[in-house]
Amino acid sequence: MKTDITRLIDNLNEENIVKILEADSADYLFEIVRTRFHYKKIRVVPILEISNNCDKNCLYCGIRRDSEVKRYSMTIDEILNECKKLRNLGFYHIHIQAGDSLELRRQIISIVRRIHGETGMTVALSIGPLDENEIIELEHYGLRGILIRFETSNRELFDKINPEKDFDSIISTINFAKKHGLKIATGFQIGLPGEDMITLAKDILFTTSLDASVIGVGPFIPTLGTPFQDKNRPFGFDVAERVVSLLRLLNKDALIPATTAYDAIVEKGVDLSQLPNRSRLLHEAGANIIMLSVTPQKYRDQYFLYTNKDKVI
Repeated sequence: MKTDITRLIDNLNEENIVKILEADSADYLFEIVRTRFHYKKIRVVPILEISNNCDKNCLYCGIRRDSEVKRYSMTIDEILNECKKLRNLGFYHIHIQAGDSLELRRQIISIVRRIHGETGMTVALSIGPLDENEIIELEHYGLRGILIRFETSNRELFDKINPEKDFDSIISTINFAKKHGLKIATGFQIGLPGEDMITLAKDILFTTSLDASVIGVGPFIPTLGTPFQDKNRPFGFDVAERVVSLLRLLNKDALIPATTAYDAIVEKGVDLSQLPNRSRLLHEAGANIIMLSVTPQKYRDQYFLYTNKDKVI
């Protein structure tokens, strides 16, 4: 088994990735990753979710336009107050996240300018695609990174789950931002309805081709109130763990978060509080960063991207 895994790892093409994903055991894969990538320090990045308003209607998302979730938008004073608290704790960088909203896009330059101007903190944004003029101006005011996931590299599946999004505009945002020296974070969902191991292998290789600084992948979670609420996850946590390890082997210098979504997976008969999923990703699979929600408690439950998000930090 060790010989087989080593041979596959030495040539991580689509066929060999599928074989690793389907193997009876991945223990030796994790052993190799632990040996090659032993991180003595884990980076913590604070995420501030400033609005759950969204103009899009993605089939899997809990804050989609047709969702009945209670809407909110933090005021600029609330945003600055949270950033100043973080700065006093020693953080120099903040990740701002929100739904894909034209209303927010009209305000975002002013928000980033004030965060950077009043706290000195640099900013990364996850608010949907940005055009070239927005990127140039935002960079001037302290923008240092963009997180924009493509969710799946399968165009047919992408169009089905994101009926109002454009795949090419996402990739254009990534390429233009990277050209301007911004750090790029991107990635995909693991186990979308209609996905198979071949699709997953293609996603891994496509992500690697983008040469991102941060690679964020997370499990599909059937979310209440969405068209996908009754869909089953085709893969368990073990496959997600293998995906992270394979991405680590292919992207040696990338930051790979152990995201909260992994701890929101509830297996039948398992107490959610006992799931050590993120810890396992950090210890075994090659993840090296924790994304920590610092959204005020009064808004946190309303940023309902997926079921059980409110039960993890």
